[in-house]
Amino acid sequence: MTPFAAGVQLSPPMNRLIELIISVAIVAATFVIIGLILPNHAHVERTVEVANPVTQVYDILNGYRRYNAWQPWTGVDPHAQYTREGPDFGVGAKFNWTSFEKQLGNGSLEITESLPNEMIKMSMTNNWHGTNKTYTYRLQMNPQTRATQIEWSLDVDYGWNLFGRYAGLYLNGGTGEFMGSGLSRLSTLLATIPILDYGQVEVQTVDVQPVGLVFVGAGVPAAPRKWDEAEVAFDRAWSEAAAFVRQQKLESVGANRRITNVLGEDNNDYNLAIPVASVEGIADAGNVHVVKSYEGKALMVVHRGHRVGLNKPRDMLKAYAMTHGYRFNGQMEGVFEEWLPDDENGQSVTNLYLPITI
Repeated sequence: MTPFAAGVQLSPPMNRLIELIISVAIVAATFVIIGLILPNHAHVERTVEVANPVTQVYDILNGYRRYNAWQPWTGVDPHAQYTREGPDFGVGAKFNWTSFEKQLGNGSLEITESLPNEMIKMSMTNNWHGTNKTYTYRLQMNPQTRATQIEWSLDVDYGWNLFGRYAGLYLNGGTGEFMGSGLSRLSTLLATIPILDYGQVEVQTVDVQPVGLVFVGAGVPAAPRKWDEAEVAFDRAWSEAAAFVRQQKLESVGANRRITNVLGEDNNDYNLAIPVASVEGIADAGNVHVVKSYEGKALMVVHRGHRVGLNKPRDMLKAYAMTHGYRFNGQMEGVFEEWLPDDENGQSVTNLYLPITI
């Protein structure tokens, strides 16, 4: 007969140990049972509406050149390291980060799908629980207001990872709050961009080759209603520059240029220039100055119509540069135009250039 069968009682410490083992087993079983019931997939979603046209919103999200200007995790670790790989925009664009902060950790985002003005999908790799982690941005334009609704969603698969399933319970609260904060920051960033749909024009990135410039400065009223007065000042300056070109026997190599110095509320200041092959050995004379032109990258758009309306395409170039993360002079100093002959319909043709750093 065994001691247990004979009614032998266990000591109190042994009783407590058995009770502890049973309690742990019950907790573990409960953990497993509840974990098996919990969803094996998590979905978090946040939305915001912005006044910007859908073209601008798509462009700013379709790459990572401006990502750190709005993404919500930058404040977690100000010392985190970021790099970009692949193309600047579209499928294959990749963003990597490295951080010693556990909440941020190490990881990457890569654009895997991109439908212009509709949807952008990114694959995420990091130390969060789960697999197939995906960001999706869906864009929808309001046909009445032309505003854009941005829907940002996160999807994660947990499979049989029970710890991941439990973590998914808190994803909507913790990560969802970060996503809401990010959309708020994105909305603030977009509010700084001129609300113009540059999708209606063809914006080109070009390499501007250097030439010599012979120019005369002119200050003119900024108000469009005084355009005739401004045009007289432009013609006078160009005539003075042209006389100098003839006197010095220089070779003209292109259309007249108007180069912006200052765009003010009441008055604007420009250099009215004639491009020439070379100004080597040529000195300034009176109001006439000689310089070498800008050399480098620029955004360019062709404007057809009265030149009193050049402010709009100029702001389109500014908006395009801002959504694509190109650096430029914020005061628009150095922006220049080529005033070409009228087209076959009698419309003025102007090439606008915004110098940028990519």
